[in-house]
Amino acid sequence: MPISKFYFFIFSLVLASAQQIEIKLKNDLYSKGEWGSYYILNSDGSYNHYFKIVSVDSVHLISNGDIYSKVFVQLFDSIKGLYGVNQVNRQLNYIEDAYPFLQKAFSVSFAKFGNEKVAAIINLNPNFKSHLGGLLGASRDNKGKWITTGEFDLRLENIRNRGNSLDLVWRQPDARSRFINFSYETPNLISLPFGSIFTFHQEFYEKTFFINTNSLFLTVIGPLGQWKIGGKAERSEDLHLNQRFKSKLGVLGLKGDRRNNRWLPYRGSFWEWNLSYGKLNDFIGKAQVAEFYMSIGEYKSLNNSVLFMSLLGKRNWVDNRNLSQSKVIRFGGSKLLRGYHDNQFYADWVFIQSTEWIFGPLDRTQLFLFADIPFTSSLKIMPGYGLGIRQYNGSLSYNISLGFPGRFSDGKIHISFTTDL
Repeated sequence: MPISKFYFFIFSLVLASAQQIEIKLKNDLYSKGEWGSYYILNSDGSYNHYFKIVSVDSVHLISNGDIYSKVFVQLFDSIKGLYGVNQVNRQLNYIEDAYPFLQKAFSVSFAKFGNEKVAAIINLNPNFKSHLGGLLGASRDNKGKWITTGEFDLRLENIRNRGNSLDLVWRQPDARSRFINFSYETPNLISLPFGSIFTFHQEFYEKTFFINTNSLFLTVIGPLGQWKIGGKAERSEDLHLNQRFKSKLGVLGLKGDRRNNRWLPYRGSFWEWNLSYGKLNDFIGKAQVAEFYMSIGEYKSLNNSVLFMSLLGKRNWVDNRNLSQSKVIRFGGSKLLRGYHDNQFYADWVFIQSTEWIFGPLDRTQLFLFADIPFTSSLKIMPGYGLGIRQYNGSLSYNISLGFPGRFSDGKIHISFTTDL
């Protein structure tokens, strides 16, 4: 082999090796995602890794004009001070988990200026979902008469273009009972780095009880979504025994949502839990009181269909007391055990495991088979099962299900609709 070809061969090997090392080092820097990272070649051919903290210094927002930019800049301000792409993306995932209207609604790019400053440019297009909905249920009672139940559901999002939301739910499961719930949430409270939630809840059962509950929470974005801490005050009266009680509880909770669609989801997961603890004061005296709530769900792809599994749990407890009528957990009906009447059962605690096998185009129409299995200590309840259909045409969605409480002759029809605003 001529000497020139030999040298060329050796040079090619060295060049290829250097290129491989360069690619490896670039990939290593990319995986670290640190803007201040770099490598320096030593005289002996080795490399030293150097790191200088270069953090996000400012956040700039590009939007379609449907939002008040200052509020959302404050919402994304939590990425300031982070010094790597991976850290920023992790925090952005937490923000998405906390607020569903931000799910897959923004993209981010970075611009480095100087040696120690990085700006984050966020292109934002939120998916707000204001809607008006209702619920209609019909079935026969033990005497063969038809029983009709109803519900009104209003949700307004991005009030005054500030990302605030309002929920109003009114429900009358039967002629003897009424329920109302009002909630107002803001992602930023008076330009402070946390949000707030205020709720008012009232429930009334004729000749049985009524209860009023006021709650106030502060919210922050953290791992797994939106964390909240606050308290609630309750006032209730047993109308049959003419007994009253008041209670004050501290509350800690977490909520996150990674579902792919706000109208007809078929991929992703969601989770929520609340733990409350405090004191109750009634005609006997003072006592400790605790409450627990959880709801989790996940969608799993099965070839051309989807399997949805969820678990809902509730537990109320009062030290050395039986639960009053206003604090027992009532369940049954279209949202808490299909195939049965609304609020047909009550217990100190309950878990309901639901499974749906979903078919169809998924993003527009979903046909499903379902089974709702209740677990509780004081009652033996047969699972509810049946079939149904959900559909969304771009502005109106409806959900119809036919459930059976163990026997085909006792079927219940559950119908709900929602229209975009």
